[in-house]
Amino acid sequence: DATAETKLQQIDNIWNNKTLTLSADRLAPLNALVGEIKQALHNSVVSENELQTNLELAEDELHRVDYENAKLHISNNVLDNCLSTLKHETMYYPSRIKTLIDGTDTNLPAIAELVTYYKELYSLLSAQAMRQIDDNVRVDKDMIDYLFEILKKLGGGTPLSYQVADLDERYTTLNVQMPQLKLTHEQTEALFTPTTIDLNYMLCRQIVRELGEATNARACGIMAVENPEGGTTIKITITKSIWNHLKLSS
Repeated sequence: DATAETKLQQIDNIWNNKTLTLSADRLAPLNALVGEIKQALHNSVVSENELQTNLELAEDELHRVDYENAKLHISNNVLDNCLSTLKHETMYYPSRIKTLIDGTDTNLPAIAELVTYYKELYSLLSAQAMRQIDDNVRVDKDMIDYLFEILKKLGGGTPLSYQVADLDERYTTLNVQMPQLKLTHEQTEALFTPTTIDLNYMLCRQIVRELGEATNARACGIMAVENPEGGTTIKITITKSIWNHLKLSS
């Protein structure tokens, strides 16, 4: 029942202190046999050590995954509450602003005050929601697939077309065409800011930011520009290395 390591030590003690009166031709096969046994025990010790190391690593990985799952669960619950608050606390203001706009010029001070308050409240709640997804995003192919999935949904479900252009030696720009997305000049400029028309665009911005953080590429970014032919073009700037590794499946 002894371990292989103990057996190996016992064999060494016995064989090193042996008192045999055998001829060389008879001792050689015995030495060879003992050597084979010792080698087998040594291999067993190595295998057991590797197995123990792998078990410890697997246990550490399990603890890490459990920790990340628990952290993500809490973050998702907080994010859900943030988004719920963002919806319910701000849904009143657009209709109220529209009512005031449809009124007389005497409403202008009230409109200015209400718009300022609405912007500050929306920005605050949006920033709180965005903080919940910091450090919880994995930089892998699923991330860029999810980015395009969000853009496709925001574009009315129409399949996306995009062109790839080299910005410089390090960066690549993806020009994503969204003909169904018709915005005003102000909406286009604020599309990826807390005053966006849809919080999903903030998720897109965060995904691109995470792609940049992964490679310390600060020039990564996303912006919207008006398309002269109609609709909107989304410009996504990422490193060439990221695009080569994370490009969409055909």
